[in-house]
Amino acid sequence: MLLSILTGLALLWVLVALIIQPIWSARNDAIANIRTYETLTVRLRQAGTIVGRASAQRSGSPAEILSASAAEAGIASVITSGSDHFQVALSDVPYDVVLRWVADVERSSHLRFTAMRLERRLAKGVVSAQFEVRG
Repeated sequence: MLLSILTGLALLWVLVALIIQPIWSARNDAIANIRTYETLTVRLRQAGTIVGRASAQRSGSPAEILSASAAEAGIASVITSGSDHFQVALSDVPYDVVLRWVADVERSSHLRFTAMRLERRLAKGVVSAQFEVRG
């Protein structure tokens, strides 16, 4: 009798530890991922459409184009020149402003962003960014 009770408890433990627990863990991970994607979707919708008014093609050197576009967007940027590319650094800028600025530069010039690094700041929705631009 005691042996059958212990065997039943052992089987119950195996069922919970090896089958039910991993299923619960995977379910919780999936729910967390869904929440993350829903949050990102809401933030992208709140940022509005990037495609807006048609802007004229900018002319000038890449540094002038980047500076003028950043100034129009109200962004303070640091631009450094490399051998075949430019590095652009932005500090403490709202994320949606960064997205609109990148879209504006790519839409209104021949410049293309080839690398990007974003760092979240303490303030909500604010980032610092480094870009590599070629063109």
